[in-house]
Parts: sequence; structure tokens; C-alpha cells
Amino acid sequence: MQEGKGVGVIVFDKDGWRFNYRVAGILFDSRRVLLEREIKSGDCCLPGGRVEFGEPASEALVREMHEELGVEVKIARLVWAVDNFFQMDGRRYHELSFYFLVSLPEARALTQGESFANQGTTRTVLQWYALGGLDEVPLYPIFLRSGLQTLPSDAVYMVHRDTPL
Repeated sequence: MQEGKGVGVIVFDKDGWRFNYRVAGILFDSRRVLLEREIKSGDCCLPGGRVEFGEPASEALVREMHEELGVEVKIARLVWAVDNFFQMDGRRYHELSFYFLVSLPEARALTQGESFANQGTTRTVLQWYALGGLDEVPLYPIFLRSGLQTLPSDAVYMVHRDTPL
């Protein structure tokens, strides 16, 4: 287990695998979606973070988005629940992820620019990307490149593998 700001985030390492429990927010502005871009690699994901023990996924997302954006988001609905399997930095991951559609309760300045600092870390920036150009973005998990174009009307559970393990 790795310690976070509360009781501890839900992460386990065993036999070369890391299990990670993550939540992420889908925030649209017109025909753009907000992504978190790692400065070093350029890889992108939806903003969010790890869930802590005893914390419901929806509350974890509100907390994480506040830490990263500095604003309170409102959760509209669950879009995807994903068992995601991938490799990163020589380690195999099994990540259980919940993706929620979120909105800002009122117009905020963050919708005005193209990118801005992530208040939770200096390793990433938050940046708006045009939905029509996501095929060219190193966005992970890969299914998001097409999935964000048309969200399912009901919550969907899926197993996703970005790379063979």
C-alpha cells in the first residue's frame, strides 16, 4: 500500500504486477475534452487519481479533481467501469478504473485557455484537446480515443488491454 493524503491509496504490488484503483473525470468544453499530459513522455490520460481506503469512487473523483483543477466538479453519471491491463516502465498493471462524466458548476476560467498547470503535481499539465483530433493524441487507455467521440448512454463495463502481457 502507498500512503496518500488520507488513510492510504489502494495500490498493491505482487509478483511483478501492480494493482491500482483509479477514478477519472470526463470534462467537455464545446468540442474539446480536458486531458492530463505527462510533461516528460507526452502521454495523456483523463484527469483523476487513486481511490483511498474507505472512500467511495465518486467522492475520490471530486477530491482528485479539486486537487488538480482547484474547482469543485459535479458528477453527472458513471460512463465506464474498466478492468484495464497494460505495461508501463517494465511493470504489468491491472487497473480498475471508473470514468465519470463531470461538469463545472459554473463557468470557470479554465475553459478559456488551451492548457494550465496541474495544481496537484509538476509532472503533468492539464490541456484541452479537440475531440476530432484524438486519434493523433497518445491517449491511454487507447479505447478513449474513439470512446470519447460518442459516450455510451448507459454505464458500460469492459475489459481492456492496451498491450499484450
